Amino acid sequence: MLLILAIITIIGIMIYFINESQKFNPTAELIQLQDPNKTIIQENIKSKSPLLIHNLLNNDISDFSFEKIVIDNPGYIIKDNQKNISLSIFNDKNIKQVYILDNPHLIDDFKLKDSFKTMEDTFSDDLTFNLKTKMNLFKGDHKVNIQKNKHNNLIISQLYGETIFYIINPKHSEIINKNYNEIKKWSIKIILKQGLNLYIPPEWFYIYEVQKDSIFANTYSDNYFTFLYNYLR
Repeated sequence: MLLILAIITIIGIMIYFINESQKFNPTAELIQLQDPNKTIIQENIKSKSPLLIHNLLNNDISDFSFEKIVIDNPGYIIKDNQKNISLSIFNDKNIKQVYILDNPHLIDDFKLKDSFKTMEDTFSDDLTFNLKTKMNLFKGDHKVNIQKNKHNNLIISQLYGETIFYIINPKHSEIINKNYNEIKKWSIKIILKQGLNLYIPPEWFYIYEVQKDSIFANTYSDNYFTFLYNYLR
């Protein structure tokens, strides 16, 4: 009997947190925060609005660039799914276009883990689970089609160059059937420059494009009660 009650209680808590994560603010607008204080950020997260946060990452990314990581990691081979790609091609003037998406190894291999610790702690609490940071490298022109944040937290940290993000409130569900340029009509445009961090609320859609060079990281997390649902959907 106690086991059954415990299971029912856990299921009830899961349903509560899942429902909470799927709620959205139909009138949300972009909020800019200069102070990276955890309390201030957590209070603004409750508004279910996107946040553009300054001064959150440590200063040791101020000189981050393709040239620097190639020099600091000579001969490094990026393992990208089933491919092996030389890091040096991102600093090769003869290579005009190449990219790496959501690589889970580069943060550790480039010794950036400590740089992200404060940021990860800022968005974490006692229920945080499945906290991961992955890196994206882009050289040349790229456009990435519509994505949806299916996690409790998603933070984009621009490490080098800039990326143009178009984020869309979940109330505009009709964008699913629209082409890339049409989607922009419903979006908030954000030019994410080096050192800036973009918090995208749960359920929000986004597309992004790079017009030259860009390095950014995705940090995402769930909690113990939403992880399974977010993983399966």
